[in-house]
Amino acid sequence: MFLFFAGHAHDADKAYFKIHKEADNVVVFAEFPWSIRKVLDNIKTENSTDQNLQIRLLNYIKKNIILENNEGDRFPIVNIEFLKNRNEGHHSTVNYKIFFKGDRLFKVTNTIMCDYFKNQQNYHELSNVSHPKITNAENTYFIINQNNSNIGFKYYLSIILVLFIIISIFLRRKLFFRQ
Repeated sequence: MFLFFAGHAHDADKAYFKIHKEADNVVVFAEFPWSIRKVLDNIKTENSTDQNLQIRLLNYIKKNIILENNEGDRFPIVNIEFLKNRNEGHHSTVNYKIFFKGDRLFKVTNTIMCDYFKNQQNYHELSNVSHPKITNAENTYFIINQNNSNIGFKYYLSIILVLFIIISIFLRRKLFFRQ
């Protein structure tokens, strides 16, 4: 997990997300670079207090991170937690835990900061996928292939089973011809 967050420590145009299922929720651990503050400051409101900064962040996340099931139903955000004093990740980052209500996650759309940085890249780590999924201004979403999540395990298990059968047949024949 550390290696996932180890690169590009100070890149203003990279954000990192870990997505996993928890009961009837999907939890997203979001690591925003320091530049998220600059993005939020560009969203004009009447009052620029810290409270309004949190409201702007919530509205920005609701607009730019969209989770859907295979019927196209959006998962509503039920809670956002600010994560303090995390020792993992990069310096000068802001970390949040975002709870979405829903299951059967199928599609993730993430355009966080894509409208402010032309080279913005959002990296997503999923528990069933070996490499991160990346969204940017040109590729704003990815589909989670739920049917093939265990295909690698099934493939290797079937190879081992076939090899076991072949070796068993070979050993039986060898023992049979010895007698």
